[in-house]
Amino acid sequence: MLELLALTGSEEAREGLRAYVREGRHWRRVLESLASCWPTEWWEDLGQVAHARIGAAVGSPGCVEPWTRFGIGVPGRTRVPRPALD
Repeated sequence: MLELLALTGSEEAREGLRAYVREGRHWRRVLESLASCWPTEWWEDLGQVAHARIGAAVGSPGCVEPWTRFGIGVPGRTRVPRPALD
């Protein structure tokens, strides 16, 4: 729901989800979801956060985006990152 609120212009929803990616427990699932529905420029700057947090995460990422864009390998999956929307 917060993802959709952000898409309709709620800055509070957008920043709340970005903060969750930086600090939340299930951050990987949230980041994958954001990468699938938000414009790239809203989440692509979270790459350093992903690199810092992925080492402590259990298992491997489930989706290709945003991991390949961040240079984080996804076992068994390859895909060229989508270009940023202008």
